[in-house]
Amino acid sequence: QTGATGDRLKEGCAINKSLVVLGNVISTLADHAMGKNKKHVVPYRDSALTRILQSALGGNSKTVMICALSPASTNYEETLSTLRYADRAKKIQNKAVINESPQDKLIRELREENEKLKKMLTGGGDPAAGSGGSSAAAADAEAAQKMKEMQEELVANQAAMEELQKSWQQKLEEAKATESHTAKRDLTIAHITNLNEDPQLSGKVYYNFEECPVHVGKKNGDPAPQILLGGLEIKKNHGIFERDEENVYVAPFDEDDAGFISVNGKRITERTTLTNMDRIIFGNNAVFVFKDPANGDMTSAPEGQEIDYEFALVEKIEVEDSEEDKQLQIEAQERIKEVEEKLREEQRASEELARKQKEEYEAKLKELEAQKEETELSIVEQAKLEAKMEYEKRLEEMEHKRKEEEHKREEEKRDLEMQEIDRQRKHKEKQSLEQKLATYLPTISEANLMANELKRRVTFCAKLITEIPDDVKRIDTNHRKTEMKIEVLNRENGDIYYWDLDKFMNRLYILRDLMDSFFDSGEYPELERDQDPFWDPPEPQVVGKGFLLLNSLAYALDNPQTIALVGPTSTSGKLEVDIVPTGPEGELDLPEELEVDDPSELIGQRLDFYVEIKAAKDINYANWKDLYVGFNLFQEGEIYKTESTSLKATNIPFNYRRHFTIENVSEEFVAYLLNDALCFRLMGYPVT
Repeated sequence: QTGATGDRLKEGCAINKSLVVLGNVISTLADHAMGKNKKHVVPYRDSALTRILQSALGGNSKTVMICALSPASTNYEETLSTLRYADRAKKIQNKAVINESPQDKLIRELREENEKLKKMLTGGGDPAAGSGGSSAAAADAEAAQKMKEMQEELVANQAAMEELQKSWQQKLEEAKATESHTAKRDLTIAHITNLNEDPQLSGKVYYNFEECPVHVGKKNGDPAPQILLGGLEIKKNHGIFERDEENVYVAPFDEDDAGFISVNGKRITERTTLTNMDRIIFGNNAVFVFKDPANGDMTSAPEGQEIDYEFALVEKIEVEDSEEDKQLQIEAQERIKEVEEKLREEQRASEELARKQKEEYEAKLKELEAQKEETELSIVEQAKLEAKMEYEKRLEEMEHKRKEEEHKREEEKRDLEMQEIDRQRKHKEKQSLEQKLATYLPTISEANLMANELKRRVTFCAKLITEIPDDVKRIDTNHRKTEMKIEVLNRENGDIYYWDLDKFMNRLYILRDLMDSFFDSGEYPELERDQDPFWDPPEPQVVGKGFLLLNSLAYALDNPQTIALVGPTSTSGKLEVDIVPTGPEGELDLPEELEVDDPSELIGQRLDFYVEIKAAKDINYANWKDLYVGFNLFQEGEIYKTESTSLKATNIPFNYRRHFTIENVSEEFVAYLLNDALCFRLMGYPVT
């Protein structure tokens, strides 16, 4: 009707779209008000207009809708549509209440009660005035008592109202003043203060050593400790602080407590002198810092390093790992020295034997020279030649044996060096995992607290997942990689997820936003599944991997096997599999021309075969659901899968068979058959 074109037409279309969405929102809200289709979600997000009007249409507000109508007959349809619009909007029912915080509500109620009490005190509310049956004295006493009670209540209400009206800053200043008045600290003498993972709580606990000894332990210790601690590895009587005129010392209480106190990361077993800024850890995580203002120039703190809770724990881990690493290096060096010393001894023995053989040879020569006059020259020369040949033969044998022994010792030395390299790699991997644990454990605890606060049945915990390689040559433990992941136990739907650390941190930020929203509104958020940070589509996990050698196929022979399934920590079951060569049409009886004596005969030919997966055995089915087996040829390309099964049994039949054809066998494929194995992966969805 408007005849608009170009940008005006696009603008009009956008307006009409927004109005259509607004109509859908109004219809949904009207249905909700009449008790219909309450499960339908109100489509506020479908347009910017409805997002802006969300609080006005379905929120805590009273909204008036003004309709523009036209009496002209040409606008009949628009007028009728507008009236229907208004009729639907009229059915929306909002229960608007005053936006008032609990504190403001309490203040208002106290003011109203105070006004009521003031009116009663001014003489308008004494109920004893109309009681003509009692004496005047009793009435006066009762009135005085009630007057006194009302005055006391008025004063109490006034004090409570003043307390509620104080700002947060005023309350904080009063708390600080009270703390400084009740807990005076003499910071000029030697003392310790706590370090906490929350920086706001660090330095809140203070103990000085004006009077020593000071005992550390649990509340049931004997003698009773002045410093009370709790938690892992804390003993009843854990340690003791002592001092003399110059120094303060810390020591384990007795021999049983030795090794449960760390100073600057190093475990102590005897009395240890403390210097300014020493970090002291009792048990597992009770962390303190020692401060001695009198000896402030003697400090153990690294220059430019802030001393906090995380620094103290990381320092302890690094020192313990360094000591363990040094000990292992010493042991490795001693083993190498033993091998080298043994090699030198064998060389000396070999040289000594060669020297003796030479002496025997020379003695025999001299003996033969002495007999030269009595025997014929030819016989002597023959004997000399035989002795020389025997000598050279024995020398050659000794040299060969010496080289074999030397080669053996070199192999042992290389093995020890490789073991040392592997140990260092594992040590670095262990350090990395420990640092990740120290970093992420507080955030995991935070996520669990938020889930509990939001009444969600979800639990987070750290999990070390060992990745098993698909290559049979790298199946040994030296080639397995361990990674830290976050295990999410969702008891609401019975699923278990394994998130990497980046994904966990992204979900943690969303959880923090949800908590802020919850604290602001006081209502538990209702989220769609795709917006729920606790939900994830279930992903299959590896139950175990098994390997079937392919060299039999290179000779056109089948190879039925029951292979072990290797899981992340142990054997997780068995799998019955086979690989069967066939004819072009899948026939099992091979004609003579397809029989193979040498694998090279396959090159350039067509190869047909079946891969069969018969059944899985000895499976711990209670921890898994929807199990299936997957594999792929050449360790790449398409992944082939069996049908998933929900059968709850230790022996699970799959009865899977698939026909494969290699049209033109290459040298690379023949090498793959001779040297590699087919990796079968039993997959499933973990359940709680």
